[in-house]
Amino acid sequence: MRKTIFYWSPCLNPVGTVKSTLNSAVSTMRYSGDKFEVTLINSCGEWDPYLEYLDKTNIKVVNFKNKFFKYLPKKGYIKSRFSYLIIFFFVLFHY
Repeated sequence: MRKTIFYWSPCLNPVGTVKSTLNSAVSTMRYSGDKFEVTLINSCGEWDPYLEYLDKTNIKVVNFKNKFFKYLPKKGYIKSRFSYLIIFFFVLFHY
């Protein structure tokens, strides 16, 4: 019986978190054999630029219907925290 590992990592800027999330998902898929199935949650369109890469590496993606990521403020401490709150509440109350 395969277990499913879900990754939910809404990253506002392409920093190390994006790369580490992708590497972790790919490594889990590659080295677990048939023990695990890896699924990445694309809650607001933050993983849209990587969909082709994720498809090549056999990582499943759960796409939510609202794609508002490009409209969120990403610079600054307060603005980024506000963006994370928006993502959290959209995911919590709409899905």
